[in-house]
Amino acid sequence: MIRTCCIILLFLLPGVVSAQKSSLEFNEVRLPKNFPAYNIRFAEQDEAGLLWFVSGNGLYRFDGNHLLHFGLRSNPALPSFPVTAMKAGLDGSLWLGFRNGAARFDLKNWCIEQVFAADWDSPEPRDRNICTIYRSPGGKVYFGTESGKLFVFEEGMLELVLDMTGIYRQSGRFAGIMTIQEPYPGEL
Repeated sequence: MIRTCCIILLFLLPGVVSAQKSSLEFNEVRLPKNFPAYNIRFAEQDEAGLLWFVSGNGLYRFDGNHLLHFGLRSNPALPSFPVTAMKAGLDGSLWLGFRNGAARFDLKNWCIEQVFAADWDSPEPRDRNICTIYRSPGGKVYFGTESGKLFVFEEGMLELVLDMTGIYRQSGRFAGIMTIQEPYPGEL
């Protein structure tokens, strides 16, 4: 009985597997031996196909052969540490989040510039703690904070889209935005 079920499954399984299309590619990535033994927290592939990693020791770029490290003293230097979020842009940039703000790494001009929101001079540090970054299919970049604020990058600044801080502060809780998704085109 068990043998018959196994034989039937062997014939049915290839049809089920081949009927499903997959957009995933599994490739082996061999990091150099000099890659520090830290956990990789984020990994992104940029527009040029290069791999970017965030570990407890900073930001790394890997081109298949060479590993570049970016930290507080590198050139260009990270404006803050640690990196709390990362997302590749459609415009040749890499967006970075930190506990005290955000930055855009222009990969074409090789410079890192901080981006700000108008209300970041407030005494609330959770407003600047970037927990997640999302890039829409159209290229808009959104930032979610620990305090529950959602920003979009427009015209060189982070513009406030949603503020959930007041609703939750009344109850003594915080409303951190830990992930951003677009289930339907144009709708967050």
